[in-house]
Amino acid sequence: MRIQKLIIQSFKGIESLAVEPEGQSLNVYGQNASGKTSIVDAVSWLLIDKDTQDKSPLNFGIKPVDAAGEVVPGMEPTVEAVFSLQDGGQLRLKKVYQEKWVTKRGNGQSQLDGHKTDYYWNEEPVKQSDYNERIEEIMSAQMFKVLTLPNYFAETMHWKDRRQVLSLLCGDITDQDIIADNPALDGYTELLDGRTQEAMIKILRDRKKKLNDEIDNIPSRIDENNQKIVSMEIMPEEAQASIEELTGKIEAKSEELSRVNAGGGVSELQVKIQQIEAEKAKARNDHRNKVDESLKVARVKVAGIESKVDESEKEFREASRAYIQTKSEVEDAEEKATQIVSDIESKQQIQPDPKKESAGPEVCPICDQEVPEKEDHVGQYDKYVSDFNEKKATRLKELKAHFDEAQKMVTNLTADLKQRAAGGEKARAKNVQRKAALEKAKAELQSQKDGVPEFSTEVFDSKQAALQKKIDEIRLSKKQEVDRINSEIADLQSKAEDFRKILRQYEFNGQLRARNKELQDMLKKYAQELDETEKALYLIEEFNKAKAHYITDKVNDLFDIVEWRLFKDQVNDGITETCEPMVGGVPYSEGLNTAARIKAGVDIIKTLSSFYGKSAPILLDGRESVTELPETDLQIISLFVSPKDKVLRIEQEEKEMAVA
Repeated sequence: MRIQKLIIQSFKGIESLAVEPEGQSLNVYGQNASGKTSIVDAVSWLLIDKDTQDKSPLNFGIKPVDAAGEVVPGMEPTVEAVFSLQDGGQLRLKKVYQEKWVTKRGNGQSQLDGHKTDYYWNEEPVKQSDYNERIEEIMSAQMFKVLTLPNYFAETMHWKDRRQVLSLLCGDITDQDIIADNPALDGYTELLDGRTQEAMIKILRDRKKKLNDEIDNIPSRIDENNQKIVSMEIMPEEAQASIEELTGKIEAKSEELSRVNAGGGVSELQVKIQQIEAEKAKARNDHRNKVDESLKVARVKVAGIESKVDESEKEFREASRAYIQTKSEVEDAEEKATQIVSDIESKQQIQPDPKKESAGPEVCPICDQEVPEKEDHVGQYDKYVSDFNEKKATRLKELKAHFDEAQKMVTNLTADLKQRAAGGEKARAKNVQRKAALEKAKAELQSQKDGVPEFSTEVFDSKQAALQKKIDEIRLSKKQEVDRINSEIADLQSKAEDFRKILRQYEFNGQLRARNKELQDMLKKYAQELDETEKALYLIEEFNKAKAHYITDKVNDLFDIVEWRLFKDQVNDGITETCEPMVGGVPYSEGLNTAARIKAGVDIIKTLSSFYGKSAPILLDGRESVTELPETDLQIISLFVSPKDKVLRIEQEEKEMAVA
């Protein structure tokens, strides 16, 4: 799309401007702050609601200001443009930024209440949402920025988004394209085995780390094993023969010790001691049985009396509970009778004329009827008095009958209470009598126990002591000989154990040497696997480098001036992704001058416009720093700083216009 006509009113530093470039490029000259940037900001605002710095109207000062820098009130910034479209048609767009004034209740003066924007599409008023949707159908806001602002793609857009666009320019690049261009990469596809490159790199790096750890660890483990290997002076055959010889001597000494321990008749004496112990146990048991038999009658008597005491205690507890319950019933009946007497006295005191000096009728407490006035209703009042006395007499008669019934109940319960008290006293006396009999029976049983003589083991203990004395004398006499033999056996066992240690050390040395052989084999295996892993990582790295060169060359072929650095070499010989334009080998962000940046921006827009098949006016600020732009048939609005032009001067195909 190209600008055919542009009209600007009261927009930033422009009071009024009307130009008709008819799709051709424009050169705008003027001093600083003369309104040059206002032109490109106006075009940007008309298309994407923001200025060239991506700011909204509230933030970029859309309204004109006076000499003191204050916003001029009442102004309505307006931008209108006619665009020629690529399908041959034309589009007229217009926006008006208006003040909203309101008069609040109670205040006769109008007050500014914000701003609103009116939108026009081919002179038809439309809503903002419809306007933006229609613009989006022509070209997205992002694409407008890319195709109109020379520095947007190279400087403002995130580098990952730039890479994504450039990858679309290149088209699909397969791994087979890279391998076909570099035969040394054969085997790359087989290496991945269906995995992604990132997954395989993680697998290989993890494997490499583990292999390096194992390789670094194995030598120290071998050294540790070597330090545990002990040099032996005695051969294992000699050690085994010495053990067998010493074992024979130990067996002979053990037999000699058994003969010494068995001599002197100690065993026979120990058997006799055990026999005496059995006789003593039998005598103690017979004595206990005899005593139990003599006390059997007394124990049975005590048990019988204890059973009867339990029965009498149970009878006394039951009589006590019955007495307490009957006593409670007597108290309840007496309380009921007292209450009836109180009710009778209360009813007797009630008079037949309870009328009180108060407003309104009263209710009779006897018949619950309304009491009439005596003076007004004589006949009715007399009937009320008659009914009152009759019901009062009936109620007193009923209460007297209840009282007689309550008195009768009190009399009966009182008699029952006396009977239960007598029964309880009788049960208590019986219980006291039985407890006295129980104490007497227990005393008789204890007297019989005290009269039984204690069992004596003196005779048996004396015999056992005499036999043990003989055993101690025999053992004391042969202790020195036993100690000598035990000492000789211990010495022989110590020597045999020394030779066994030699054999165990030989066996341990063999295990350590076998383990070292396993570790050395593992070291060779891990070294081979590490070499294969590093070759695999190197193949992936070479593939990535080849792919980087392939993609970079393919992208750079699409541009005339700009070259793209899409990859950076890393310290570890790998590469990492980036996306930065360069001109003449100088990176855009590392000292590239303004002229080169502008040329690069135009070159980028030219290529992207061709790729998308769409175009928009290029809004080029700082044009005075560039003597020559890349050749392009795109419409460019160039802003030149010109100290001599106090008023904007616009050139179009050798035509010159002055703008207030």
